[in-house]
Amino acid sequence: MVKTYKFSTVYREAKFHEEPQAVEFAGEKWVAGEQALTHKRGCYYLRDAEELVNLYPLFLLEVARREGINERVKVGITLPLDTFVVESRKKESGVEDNLISRLEFNVSAHGFTPVVVPQGLAGLQYLVESGEVEADKPTLLIDGGFNTVNTAVIQPDYSVSFYKTFTDEIGIRNLVEDFFAEELKKRYPSLTTNLVVLKEVFLKEKLDTGLRIDDVSVEKKKALRRYLNKLFRKIAGELKRAGADYEQIVILGGLSYYVSEEDFETNKTVYVPEENGEFLNVLGALEIAGSPLAVDVGFGDVKVAVRGE
Repeated sequence: MVKTYKFSTVYREAKFHEEPQAVEFAGEKWVAGEQALTHKRGCYYLRDAEELVNLYPLFLLEVARREGINERVKVGITLPLDTFVVESRKKESGVEDNLISRLEFNVSAHGFTPVVVPQGLAGLQYLVESGEVEADKPTLLIDGGFNTVNTAVIQPDYSVSFYKTFTDEIGIRNLVEDFFAEELKKRYPSLTTNLVVLKEVFLKEKLDTGLRIDDVSVEKKKALRRYLNKLFRKIAGELKRAGADYEQIVILGGLSYYVSEEDFETNKTVYVPEENGEFLNVLGALEIAGSPLAVDVGFGDVKVAVRGE
């Protein structure tokens, strides 16, 4: 049995009364996740791949604290796919200062034995090996998050023939704020719903107007059609320039909760997981590493998979 969960990728220095629940890193005591958010003014967030690599051990130590892991173990860890591809090429060509080697060193220095795998590809490999996705087709992988959408074309041998990251263009936030809210305002001109409520309305397809609860599935369908048209126009342009072809589409990450296979107007195979879409990368890391623990540190959330008895 495997347990999965997540917490926010946020951290701050521990206050005196919090030190018993803190982790020690770089000579200071820190709290992370929901505990850090109790005092938001002192919080820090990851900004780039350099910070991700430098601070990965802090989040690993926090997971070990939560799980009661005192003996440091083998652990599957991830890097964003574009970073992994670029840094792998550096490492293979003999460049010593690459982020993969630095991450391995940083994690090993805290007693863990790391196995570094690329996000996206780890999730795809998990789906292929579990029989959910066909193994012999080039795959357009869309790993969609709140602000960032990572795309790649993965060959059957798991080589990457194309990759591109889109930020603040076609993420979940854009779907909900730029497309769904616009459709709702055609019917409810005075609507001023915040993002958290909009996400809930989108997923439930119901809007509470105060006097009644309305079905907004039509507005959701229209928003999705427009959003997916924009998403594929963006991706298609990049694929054409790269000369990359694919035969099937796989959706990973939080975006998998917002779309379904029926939403795609294509004759190619589309796979959208019914559940655990945002945990597929960490589950893949767990299997690839053959470890009792895997941690997928992203810029929004830390995903954790722990192998139980």
